[in-house]
Amino acid sequence: MAQAPLELVASPLGHRRFAAMSVRSGRLKGVDIEEHSAQGKTQRWFSLEQLHLIIEQCRKEGVRLEASAVQGSKVIVPRLDVNHQPVHLVRKGWSAFEHWQTTPVSLGVDGAPKSGARRDGVYGEDAVATATIPLPSAVDLHGFQVDWLYAADGHGGKGAPTAALARDLFLEKMTELAPTICRLTRAGDVKEAIEVMQTKGHDVVVREVEAAAKKNDWTGSTVTQMLTVTLPEGQRVAYTSNMGDSPAAVILLSGARAAAGPKVFQTSCSHTWEDEDEMRRYVNHVWDVREKAREVGEPYEHIHPVNVCYGSFNCDGGAVLVDLDGNKPGVVGSRWVPKDAQPVVMWNYIERREEGKLVGWDVELDPTAEGHVWQAAKKMYGDNVIGGVQAPALRERLVCGSAGKPFRPLYPHHNWGSCPLLGQRERGCQATRSLADIRESAACYTSNEASWMAFEIMPDEAVVQVVMSDGVGDMVGLQELAEHLSERCRDESCCKGQVLARAIMERLKSKVAFSSTEDGDCAGHDDCSVAVAYRSAATRHPKCAAQSKASGCRPRRMGWRRSARRPVDTKEVMA
Repeated sequence: MAQAPLELVASPLGHRRFAAMSVRSGRLKGVDIEEHSAQGKTQRWFSLEQLHLIIEQCRKEGVRLEASAVQGSKVIVPRLDVNHQPVHLVRKGWSAFEHWQTTPVSLGVDGAPKSGARRDGVYGEDAVATATIPLPSAVDLHGFQVDWLYAADGHGGKGAPTAALARDLFLEKMTELAPTICRLTRAGDVKEAIEVMQTKGHDVVVREVEAAAKKNDWTGSTVTQMLTVTLPEGQRVAYTSNMGDSPAAVILLSGARAAAGPKVFQTSCSHTWEDEDEMRRYVNHVWDVREKAREVGEPYEHIHPVNVCYGSFNCDGGAVLVDLDGNKPGVVGSRWVPKDAQPVVMWNYIERREEGKLVGWDVELDPTAEGHVWQAAKKMYGDNVIGGVQAPALRERLVCGSAGKPFRPLYPHHNWGSCPLLGQRERGCQATRSLADIRESAACYTSNEASWMAFEIMPDEAVVQVVMSDGVGDMVGLQELAEHLSERCRDESCCKGQVLARAIMERLKSKVAFSSTEDGDCAGHDDCSVAVAYRSAATRHPKCAAQSKASGCRPRRMGWRRSARRPVDTKEVMA
């Protein structure tokens, strides 16, 4: 019996009406379509089988997200609070009867320079390291384990000594602070532990490194670290900090959260001029700088957010593009030059005022520039630039047709390597935060604080923890990496940090060209480095197989008094 027609589509060409047809059993049999246009009415009937074929064809050939982007969308990025800071994924309390046995962590590093030296964990301008941090023999520290991963991506031609000095000083500071971090972690004071690492570790090292860089005319570097504390009871908490675009992640290979396959939690924040959340953090920081200057009687009205240009288009040494006013680049000799074309400004800063007084800025992506850049770039350079050119692994675009032809970017402003404008055409660093980019930091009023995230590794989870330079992260997506490492770890002999670090570099070599030299392989695109930790899943302590007083384990206060009375589900995390 036919249902009443339902009009679904109307357009200047006419309209269609769909009538769903049912058999007596009430099951859908097909769809009757009436299409009205200037030429008259056309009526067509599609059976259920035909509809299935049409839907399947649309899935395979219609406009859809590219397969690599679908894979990348599985990565869980940090959830942010109202201040745009990462939310820590650590349980609010541990059970007093929850005791686990853990095996020692396995660490490893690997890398390859684009050119130049490779020594002591330095690959070109990259520096990388791992360490098991020794603890003093205090009674309350018995049974703790602490390990550390580090990756820094120097830039500007003289960034290697900056990255290497920071590595040595950070390891020294983390070793000094490790006992305090252990005690605070056991007490559940994760935020206080992070505050200690920021103020007594990170800030101190930044001052020392920047003083050395200024004295020796070194250039800047990114910095990403992951410090993991394993408690005597077996709980494991990883603290990630980063300045810049060197990524960090915890890859779950087993456990309840990885029941459907390897799951990736990215624990570093995006510090690029294209990330809207980071731009909100940036303008808030600029406002703080302005207010501090005003409060001490210094000039402050000149302090405001800096303009950001799409990619390096029409900047010195960058690619060229028709600008928003239609000015075209030209050719001098055999080289394209911007000529009259100007950099395309990416963000609008909208003043927030109360009673006529400036109280801050909101950030808005310029809608005209957003649409202009990718379409003008496509016209000039071809379909390959759709979705951006900075990081092939991070490209997100819609495709269509059986061949998957690029159709348009999912986010037009992403993945261009956008930079701040320091002058009419002079561009700055692609990262909104970095170590020892002293001149740019002063010109742009950028923050030198790290972003922090605490992440608890559940007892049933075997994990791979990675920090790496963007020479690796731009070319191999995190989910792709997770699936590759998960496959490798089916062989227990591969469940070692050094083996997995080599496996990551092997995966990279399948993506980009490498050349062989007397000193080893060199990457054709960038310096590359990675630090890895492998941890197997924990097992129940033999004396505490059951979470009850009858097991013979006495309750131990672990920070939250309530936790000594009420066991907490091991899957519970702080939302």
